[in-house]
Amino acid sequence: MPFAPYDRSNLPPGMDNSAYGRPCGVTSLFDLSASRSFPRTVTRLPDMNLPASCVFNASGRVSNVPRHLEACSARFLRGYTGPSSARLFMPSHGALIRDGEENAIVAESLWHDDLFFSGPFRNDASTDWKWRIDDNWSHSLRYDDLVNHCYHRFHYQYFHWMMDCLPRVWMLRKHSNHGAAKWLVGPLDQRFHLPSLELLGIGADDCLLVPHGSIARFENLVVPAFMFQEPLETLRPDYNSGIHHIGWSKDYLDDIRSLAWNKRGAATEPDLRLYVSRRDATHRQLRNEEDVWRLLKVYGFVRIEPGTMSFAQQVEVFSRARVVVGLHGAGMTNVMWARSPAEILEFASEELRDTGYRFLSNLCGHNHSLIGCRTFDHPQGIAYADLEIDLAALGHALEHILAGEGFALGSVTIAAGAALDQLHEIDHEPIGSLQSAEVSLARRDYAQALRQVLVYCSHNSTDGWG
Repeated sequence: MPFAPYDRSNLPPGMDNSAYGRPCGVTSLFDLSASRSFPRTVTRLPDMNLPASCVFNASGRVSNVPRHLEACSARFLRGYTGPSSARLFMPSHGALIRDGEENAIVAESLWHDDLFFSGPFRNDASTDWKWRIDDNWSHSLRYDDLVNHCYHRFHYQYFHWMMDCLPRVWMLRKHSNHGAAKWLVGPLDQRFHLPSLELLGIGADDCLLVPHGSIARFENLVVPAFMFQEPLETLRPDYNSGIHHIGWSKDYLDDIRSLAWNKRGAATEPDLRLYVSRRDATHRQLRNEEDVWRLLKVYGFVRIEPGTMSFAQQVEVFSRARVVVGLHGAGMTNVMWARSPAEILEFASEELRDTGYRFLSNLCGHNHSLIGCRTFDHPQGIAYADLEIDLAALGHALEHILAGEGFALGSVTIAAGAALDQLHEIDHEPIGSLQSAEVSLARRDYAQALRQVLVYCSHNSTDGWG
């Protein structure tokens, strides 16, 4: 069924889909101004005012934050269709639903989807970005029983599972009354799949697997959706509508966090400062990871690699987090398990403008900060590129987020003493900075001590920081 992807903006020579098949309509679950032949339930949730992020560079805190990190008000909707006749073209998750005498694509189901690369469909510059469908196809599988469609083609990625699949399961489990159903969530082949579904009382036997490459006909398919709308209208460079069909829902996050805490156990008093490393990742690594880690461990951070941990371990560890620092990536999804308000410091490309962890932090009640990083070229684009962080910017950010909790820098004295023996050939100022830091520590002036350590870092290689 799927065919080779092509550049939909600059079509290959000779390709013209303007007369392909016939026009195909698109129907919105949330457009209440239009009548629909299929039943639907839509709930508007209270608007929320979301604070701006704090942004840091080598000079300190930035006064004018980038637009995508400004304070804003967000609007929330959630809803689902009643059991309806529909088609899925696996592995795409866009749903073609029966609406009166015609079939139409459910607009919200197209979030992150590539249905335009499924055989019967075209949508590109030559179609004026309108959908067209070839009716010369037939279904290979048929399901008559009730099925809840919570599948997302990136189900194997932790962030998309927790923010795109599981919220839809939660919504239907908690709010629909359609009775017993099978759950379409994709193959349960990641170790976080079943443990997270079990939080909602769903096991492997409750799930339906539809093979990739099949056209599946459903007589009673329920299609759930979320809408998160913000006025900043920017996510990534190629996306600027401000409408996100993702499970960024405060009630989902509050509920699933509570369920996880109750099942896995959670510390009542958070006591950890976590550094989320991507050393085990195949892309978007931190080029100066070890320099960053040498600085962070001085301040009592623990380095973890969530990709090597079980789901239960991730819940347990992040439930103890007071501060989470890390590179933009799936491991930062775990801030959803932290008790609020936690301090979240994200390292990200200045060009990417991805608000995923900013809005997730906001909705969880955390304080979000960001450091824009130097980005290296990658053949697959900036989303995959390695990054390098400015240590001075990191120091300013740490001073800001840690000084508020009276952060004890006692380990700086130990690190300074170990380093002094190796600094005989270095100019006086860095050594003086460390000695001054010891004096500030004795006076319990932690913010000043942190500034003095920062002077040391700016003059000195961190190779002596053990």
